[in-house]
Amino acid sequence: MNKEFLTYMQDMLKDDFLAYIESLEKPFHQGFRINTLKISNDDFFNLYPLNCKKSKFAKNAYVLDKPESLGNSIFHKQGLIYVQEASAASVVDLLDIKPNDKVLDMCSAPGGKATQIAQNLDNSGLLIANEIENSRAIKLLSNIERWGINNCIILNDNPQNISKHFNGYFDKILVDAPCSGEGMFKKSENAIMDWSLKHVESCALRQLNILEDAYKCLKNGGIMLYSTCTLNKIENEQVIEKFLNKHSDMSLVKIDVDWGIEGYPTSIDTTKCRRILPMDDAEGHFMAKMVKNSNTNLARISTNENKIDALAKQFINENWKQQPNYVFQYKDKVYAGNNPFINLNGLKVIRNQVLCGEIIKGRFEPHQHFYTSVGFESTKVNNCQKVVELSELDILNYFRGNILNIKGYKGYVALSYHGINIGFAKGDGKILKNKYPKGLRIN
Repeated sequence: MNKEFLTYMQDMLKDDFLAYIESLEKPFHQGFRINTLKISNDDFFNLYPLNCKKSKFAKNAYVLDKPESLGNSIFHKQGLIYVQEASAASVVDLLDIKPNDKVLDMCSAPGGKATQIAQNLDNSGLLIANEIENSRAIKLLSNIERWGINNCIILNDNPQNISKHFNGYFDKILVDAPCSGEGMFKKSENAIMDWSLKHVESCALRQLNILEDAYKCLKNGGIMLYSTCTLNKIENEQVIEKFLNKHSDMSLVKIDVDWGIEGYPTSIDTTKCRRILPMDDAEGHFMAKMVKNSNTNLARISTNENKIDALAKQFINENWKQQPNYVFQYKDKVYAGNNPFINLNGLKVIRNQVLCGEIIKGRFEPHQHFYTSVGFESTKVNNCQKVVELSELDILNYFRGNILNIKGYKGYVALSYHGINIGFAKGDGKILKNKYPKGLRIN
């Protein structure tokens, strides 16, 4: 193991060092969260009993008795769970999200915390989830679609551009910053060997820059939560120390929970921060919660015209039970949501609320997100009018991209399993042609 890393950890952990070394030999703490936008916890376990225990770190979060592959399970593909390391689920609940909050997740991919924010918003307010790396932004998009989230704007831009556009706009901001990932070393032995103080210091500089732009986006009285999945003080307490010494209008809020430990000492009161160490039935996380106490010039946000092609309007009316408050067409693509469609000119947008479909050669072709999204008036509802309930065998065929030998349906239909949509198909009366996205199919 990397000697420089071990020396650093021994100096920091002191009497806890041996317990830390022993924790590296234990199995990875694989957890998951249930998507209460689509199903209750009790109903989920009635359908899909798993060997797990309730997590102490977050509501709706559980830890598997032993790691297992869940990625190709029916309930994962239905968007009923998000596989997430146990301590990672601790962060979002600390934001105290309220109905109709405007929330920014500045470093969002692959989407564990973004889906949790949307879950806590409970079908209200607005989430803007940003990821600067394009390939990771696509993974984020896939998870937002899978979870059926209908109030999220996904951006693929740098924090500086976002801060210029959304100055003083957000009630809550999460900065789950890119880091050296020491809390994830159990998953990658190479990551331990490649560790260096130079890389840690580089991460800390990047984290401070991201915090600066997030600060500009936060409104007066707004809450910002900084978190990492690394263990060293340089990227955690010392980053917060430098940030707060620069911004006297930002102050720490004590994280008052019955798990983890206080932050390690610096020149500021980092006892208000919280740490989860790998010895605590988890892999490791750091959290600092801050409030802004200064007037900020608010961004001037304009909105786009609520107008779409007549073909798309007819399709939405005929195929959704609950109608959105707003619709928007950009070129040939049609979107819907309960939030006004903000003018995002100058930003790289991956998704703006729900992508309903596209006008192609004079016809409207719906999108997967149209069929997976939850209702606009309430959650845990199948929002589609035309639904075909599938058997387990049908579902597996659907995942493989096969034609479904189901008769009696013409046109586009939602496909459902246990009353929860998983995608769509197009019928000709004799078969259902598979429309499951090719990138999601299994062998």
